[in-house]
Amino acid sequence: MMQTISFECKKDKLNQLQDGTWKLTLTIHPEDITMLANASMGQQFMCVLAPVNGGEPAQIEAKPVKESRDWKDLKYVEQAGILCGQPEFLEFITLRFPDFHVTFKGSDNEACAELIRAKCNIKSRKELDTNIIAQGAFRSILKQYLQWKEQQ
Repeated sequence: MMQTISFECKKDKLNQLQDGTWKLTLTIHPEDITMLANASMGQQFMCVLAPVNGGEPAQIEAKPVKESRDWKDLKYVEQAGILCGQPEFLEFITLRFPDFHVTFKGSDNEACAELIRAKCNIKSRKELDTNIIAQGAFRSILKQYLQWKEQQ
């Protein structure tokens, strides 16, 4: 059974990243942070946010949780997005492409996305779903990563 948490938070910042995704920064009370603090970096969570009015949370209707899909069922753009958030993949990228952080500026996730775009010769990771040549380049990177991972 999945463990869930509930906490009150404050929205501090909302930025749109270069790849079109959004980054939300929240402030959470120290007493409410334990499960999040103990989670692995890159761990994904399902979030439900509801405004708090006068100290009372708004009534929300629970929606069914989407079933998780197998890796092979994900679109290439989804796979690339997930990989760029995984510390192990970033370690592989750093070893495989030693000039990675010199060539690409920004956060690790943004730099990883930039590297994938450069190596696949595309302007957006969305092109991975329609550009057959880019798909081949991405699959090559993924294959190298999986081989490297097996050797670890």
